[in-house]
Parts: sequence; structure tokens; C-alpha cells
Amino acid sequence: TPEQLSEREANHTRAMQLLKSQQAVYDVNQALMAAKTLHFEKGMIYLYERLRLFGEILQYYMDTNNHKRLIRACIKNGASDPNLWVQALKYFAEKPEPCEDEIAQILDHIEDPKINLAPLMVLQILSSHASKPFAVIKDYVIRILQRERDLIEEDEKAIAKIQGETSSMRKEIEELSTKPTTFMPSRDLMLPAVHFLCKHSYHEQVIGSRECPKCSPEYRNVMEIKEQVRQSASQHEQFFKMLEGSNDGFGVVAEYFGRGILEVGKGDK
Repeated sequence: TPEQLSEREANHTRAMQLLKSQQAVYDVNQALMAAKTLHFEKGMIYLYERLRLFGEILQYYMDTNNHKRLIRACIKNGASDPNLWVQALKYFAEKPEPCEDEIAQILDHIEDPKINLAPLMVLQILSSHASKPFAVIKDYVIRILQRERDLIEEDEKAIAKIQGETSSMRKEIEELSTKPTTFMPSRDLMLPAVHFLCKHSYHEQVIGSRECPKCSPEYRNVMEIKEQVRQSASQHEQFFKMLEGSNDGFGVVAEYFGRGILEVGKGDK
């Protein structure tokens, strides 16, 4: 009856006040058992949080099919326990219905650097269930590829800058090759000395090769970045060709992530 429901709500309110009171002394585990016995949801969730049993909160919402609160619990506690997002993703992936909205929400949140779920693991979870169409993860994959393309563009800009500097250096080298050069080594430099055309000078015993120790690392770095960009462009072209010609979009994307070709955020800029 309405009166009973009202009285029950009032009892729950008083119980929550008691549980949250700093003056109240009680055994949290016993209180949790009592809340479970009485099906006191608010009390259960509060005590689970006090005990940091965030997985139990998720399981409760899974058992009651409360999808909104399940995702809300992940948002609230997922940064401290990223595995909650994995549990939630597996739960929606295993359900017979598409759950496209819920999966889309999860994919939006797991891109947060604080959560940092591996794209390969996400793809493996979703691709293991045939009931989930590739469209569910399409936007997620596009965002990841776009971020990687942005990184590649940054690398290309860096390469263009370095190429400009290299061109200036080549011009300087040409001048050094055709015009007399005056070396002004430090007074502390002892003979025998080696003078490089970049105008750096070293004692002969310090030199381990015929390259200037100061300038050669930068040159090698430029060549490595140039090669990485060339390989990345080739791999992306092959990826999109395979994706267009395959009936298993999940499989193609998962394979490329597994080979490390589409990984993002490695810090090499």
C-alpha cells in the first residue's frame, strides 16, 4: 500500500543517516549482510563503496539489469579501478541484444588516458561475440586511427622542419668544401686534434669514429623518423584495402592492433 511504501522509504532514509553518521559505531560487514537480507539497495551500494568493493556494485547492477547505474558506477569508480570498464564491456558484449548505446558510452570513456584500456583488448572482447555488428565499434576505431594520423602529421611537420635545417646545413657544408675554414678550438684542446667541418674539434683519443659525436645523433634521428613515417603510410594503405575486402571487419582490426601497427600514443613524436 502507499502507506507501507512511505513508511519503508522513511525507514531507509533513517537507516542511511545512521550508516553515514560519524558517531555511529557498527561492523561494516554485518551491516552489509543486513542490507542484503532486507534488499536495502542504497545501503548496500553505500557499504560496498566504503569497502571499495566496486566490482560487487557492478555485479549487482548486472543482476538487476540496471544499465544506466552500471555505467554511472563505472564513471564514478573506473578511474581508480579500470577493470570495471572491462567487466562492463564484457557484460554488454555477451548480451544477446546489440546494446549499441551502452557500448558506445563505454568506448567513449575508455579513451581517457587515466583508464588507458588497450585497443586490442577492447576489440578482442567485442569480436568474440558474433551478435555484435562492426558498426558498434566503427566510430571508436576511426577515432583511434585519426589520433594516429594526427601524430603522423606532427612527425611530418617535424621532418619538414629538420629537412629545412638539413638543407641549410648542406649549404654550409658546400661552403666549407669550397671556401677556406678557420677553426677556433678551445685553448684547452691538446694535440693531436681532429677538426670536423661542422667546426667542432676534439682530441684524437676521444673520437671513436669518423663522425662528429655532437652532430651525428641528430642526423641519425632524422633518418629514423623519415623511415617510420614511410613505413606507417604503407601499412595504413594496406589496412584499409584489407578492411574493404574482408567480411570480418573485427578480425582485420584486431589483427592489425595485435601486430602493433595501429597502436597510438607511444610518445615518439
